[in-house]
Amino acid sequence: MGCRLGVKVWFAQVERQDYDIIAAYEMNGEMNFAPVQLKEWVPDILRSSQPLQVELDKLGKYADSSNLVVVFHLNRRANVILSELTYPSTIGGLWFLGCTEPAQNHWTLIGDLLKEPGLASDFTYPED
Repeated sequence: MGCRLGVKVWFAQVERQDYDIIAAYEMNGEMNFAPVQLKEWVPDILRSSQPLQVELDKLGKYADSSNLVVVFHLNRRANVILSELTYPSTIGGLWFLGCTEPAQNHWTLIGDLLKEPGLASDFTYPED
């Protein structure tokens, strides 16, 4: 997320009811904090696997979470057509994160889908 925002982002694991971590970053001389909920679109080989739209629809339970950022790990090989998805309007941000090769060194971050649908950044983790 920091590469997209152009700033360094720090994370603190503070698990609460609606979020898993807090992201902190400085922008324009001001510290910003954002609660982040981590989700996973599980591999399709699992019995609990659902279509991505079904998983996105579940985000409606965050009824009054205008500052909550949700990051979905797309943990399967799939073609996702972003324009065919319906996004929740009750959260503050939505990002997709997925590995692009089996060695799990190359990743793509897509988002914020609520503000800039389809904007993607590729990165290497761990960094070279």
